[in-house]
Amino acid sequence: LNRNPKLFVGSSVRNIGAFMEGLGKCPLQELWLQNCGLCGASDTMAKILPKLPKLRKLLLDDNPQFIVENAKGSQIFMESIAVCPELEELWIQNCGLCEASDTMAKALRKLPKLKKLLFGTNPHFFESNAESCRILMESIAFCPEMEDFTLNSTNFCGGRRVGEVVAAVIPKLPKLCRFWLDKNADLDNVATDRIKAAVEEHGGVQNFLI
Repeated sequence: LNRNPKLFVGSSVRNIGAFMEGLGKCPLQELWLQNCGLCGASDTMAKILPKLPKLRKLLLDDNPQFIVENAKGSQIFMESIAVCPELEELWIQNCGLCEASDTMAKALRKLPKLKKLLFGTNPHFFESNAESCRILMESIAFCPEMEDFTLNSTNFCGGRRVGEVVAAVIPKLPKLCRFWLDKNADLDNVATDRIKAAVEEHGGVQNFLI
């Protein structure tokens, strides 16, 4: 079903919900639904994820109307991610996520096998809250298998303190090879310089944008 932008076009939220509920009856390990026109499906997805304990990959990129009720829907969806302990890849770029950083931080502490976390192009994810940025980055340290981490264009922001937290987390991710922090205008120069230095010291990050 992946990358079929017309798959759900014209479908009612009710019909999409019925389809999603059907997925909960399958012993899925991978679920690829990128760019499928999913609209208002986050609540239903949150209900079926507990029924997929073996899920390793969840790819939902480029469904900008996926989330229901903005912040509330984002938080409900992120809470449901925590019940997938086998999850290795979570692709949720351009999904309309809003004010979900604190909830994601809690979920990450329960996902020790996570290797890829891609949630860029969600411009209201952090709502210019430096404290939320700090809390999320501290939680990334609970994912030592992390290889690929992108949070470009998410309103990630902050100064020296946030920069120091990011710099402290990077050495705890020995397998990290891609790290994107670009297109976040409120991340100041002090933080940027500290993060650049940490990435250089890491030595294994081959694809870095800030």
